Amino acid sequence: MSTSRVCYGSLLSGEQYVIPIHSWKYRDARLNPIGKMSENEICGMTEHMKKEKPAEKQWWTGTSASTSEAPASSD
Repeated sequence: MSTSRVCYGSLLSGEQYVIPIHSWKYRDARLNPIGKMSENEICGMTEHMKKEKPAEKQWWTGTSASTSEAPASSD
């Protein structure tokens, strides 16, 4: 497995790294085999965060103009 498109930031904060994982298609380091979580466990955590902060900006959508584009590739 290639590790060039893995987001390790999700190990520290699931909320702050939703955009790279969902919008930019980075692999979540919490997922097996790198991490120890299943996709269902991560989805459950994300849904819980959405319910906890419903009045805040929809951080999980990646629709902000400043974050809607993936960073330039260094390849």
